[in-house]
Amino acid sequence: MREVIFILANAAREENIGAAARAIKTMGISNLYLVAPIANHLGERSRATAHGSIDILEKVKIFSSLSDAIEGIDLVIGSTAKKRNVAQVYNPVDDLPQIILDKGNTIKNVAIVFGGEESGLSNEQLAQCHFLSTIPMYRKYPSLNLAQSVMVYATYLSKVTLQWKKKSIDPPVEAELP
Repeated sequence: MREVIFILANAAREENIGAAARAIKTMGISNLYLVAPIANHLGERSRATAHGSIDILEKVKIFSSLSDAIEGIDLVIGSTAKKRNVAQVYNPVDDLPQIILDKGNTIKNVAIVFGGEESGLSNEQLAQCHFLSTIPMYRKYPSLNLAQSVMVYATYLSKVTLQWKKKSIDPPVEAELP
């Protein structure tokens, strides 16, 4: 089964974890991983902000490192608001669905990785991603919180999950006979 996985590394606020769960569920995505979380994903504030998405919180997978979380994932995309001194390709979020769908059957799963609220992903974590992605923003105030960023990416990546589901449901088309 093909899947999109959202990974939050070093999430420090319960509210952001809960809101992220709500965002991905709203967009038809159900896989949430946490890497070395600082906040409790089952805490009172996480549950309150998840509003109807407790099932996502209850099946969260927790990992001690990003390398453990991405093991076996075919395509890993790092989300970053800042251009870093790393030699990687940056793609805007709105290009991601086509990039992923163009890979066809070569991938079964995709992960989008977000860093902690204070400093984002470390250079070491960014280096573990196949490429990086950004959300184009108004430059005078280029700031979204973690849960808002998750919602933006979930909106775009839901296009991928919808296409994957459609392809798995549609019957194969018979070749035309001469």
